[in-house]
Amino acid sequence: MFIQMSTLKPKPEFDWEVVESMKRFRNALGGAPGLIGAHTMRDAGSGTLFGLVFWASESAMLASVHLAQAAVASDPFDEWLSEPIANFRLEEVT
Repeated sequence: MFIQMSTLKPKPEFDWEVVESMKRFRNALGGAPGLIGAHTMRDAGSGTLFGLVFWASESAMLASVHLAQAAVASDPFDEWLSEPIANFRLEEVT
């Protein structure tokens, strides 16, 4: 299994826009080969949003992630977020 994880820290006044953007990202992946699931989570203490996309493999993610990126390409993240998006590619080690 391979996990694509992103952390987004929305400015309070743009929280809804960032959540909606994350939904568009997720929805654009619907039916992608190798997609296991996609979730948007929030840390209750900080308000940080986490996008977690579970894939069968990194190659499955690389073959389809462009669909999701295109769905949010025009979103003004530099205006909406208090800091740049942090992206992680997580591989199982055991």
